[in-house]
Amino acid sequence: MVDYQLIFPDDFDDYSWEVESKGWFNGAIAIFEGVHYSVVFYDPIRLAQEIEDELKETPAFFENNLIVVNVVNRRHMEKAIEVIAHTEKYKDMVVLSGRDGVYSLRSKRF
Repeated sequence: MVDYQLIFPDDFDDYSWEVESKGWFNGAIAIFEGVHYSVVFYDPIRLAQEIEDELKETPAFFENNLIVVNVVNRRHMEKAIEVIAHTEKYKDMVVLSGRDGVYSLRSKRF
């Protein structure tokens, strides 16, 4: 069984309604087997808009550790991380790098 955790900023619940309404969030850290990963969540509608906008400017769309959920809220994000842990898909993710292995998770307001 894989040890995993999803860490949100301390004040996430104060603005979670805003995250859900915007359809994306990039302020969480997923931890699988002690390894930290910066993850970004989108709902399908917001992702389609983001891809369309990006392709107007550049020839490709790319986002590390992109996770698509039906609704960008705590419950759906935690469930997605659970599934990723159980299926071991995290092994294909890009590891978060930090100075001297120290990571700071601050509020990611947008």
